[in-house]
Amino acid sequence: MGSDLALYVTTAAYAAAAALYFAGVAGREASAILTERAHRTLGLAVLAHAVYIIMASVVARVCPVLSLHFFLSMAALAASALYLLVRRRAGIDALGAYLAPIALTLVLGSHLMGVPRREVRGALVALHVTVNVIGDALFLLAAVAAVLYLVEHGRIKGKHPSGIVGRMPALDPLDRAEHWFLLTGFVLLTIGIATGVLKARQIAETSTGAAVRAALAWASWLLFGGVVAARNLFGWRGRRAAWGTIAGFVFAAAVVIAYAIERSSGSGP
Repeated sequence: MGSDLALYVTTAAYAAAAALYFAGVAGREASAILTERAHRTLGLAVLAHAVYIIMASVVARVCPVLSLHFFLSMAALAASALYLLVRRRAGIDALGAYLAPIALTLVLGSHLMGVPRREVRGALVALHVTVNVIGDALFLLAAVAAVLYLVEHGRIKGKHPSGIVGRMPALDPLDRAEHWFLLTGFVLLTIGIATGVLKARQIAETSTGAAVRAALAWASWLLFGGVVAARNLFGWRGRRAAWGTIAGFVFAAAVVIAYAIERSSGSGP
């Protein structure tokens, strides 16, 4: 089947990109060449991934934007594409060594969820899913940048410049990239929460699972908003902003996990 072939190419390309990024980050010789090849391989993965989502949704007769089955896969695609668009200007090439294996995991996780089913239809749902997919992709990038910041900060503070992750971005580009990803994602999360409230009213969704997801979403919104506000009002940067970003991402990821658990139990919408 064509979608299966596209999936094989996608997973192989993500795996190869991860290996090339890791070799480029860890290596001392020809690292620039390896990293450039990693970018190209990740670009191939993004292209194959887009083809896979289109073909798989056609086979299942489900629009990917209107099916939360594709949420993880689409978030991985969006994060990878956004990274490729901004990585050179932001100076965060090494972030790919972490992003590629995460994207591979999300693609396989989405595929293992089983055959997608039709979801609630409508423009509001399409907007809700779209902004949440892109928002979570941005939060994923922000969280990865935050982790890299903490790792690099620890290495500099401990005076250990060498090691297996030798070629890391400087702290300032990581801090700026984290803030940009977080700020943009926060705007989309705000739209996602607003459309989620309207959607819940339309379909009278009042289950316990829906209440848990809403509470987690609000918690992530408050954490992300607090980090953004603290940065602008009190000059929060560096480690404090990184830890706040990671905490917010944990709650954002918990929303998806809670939905997956409810869905697997057969009680999801």
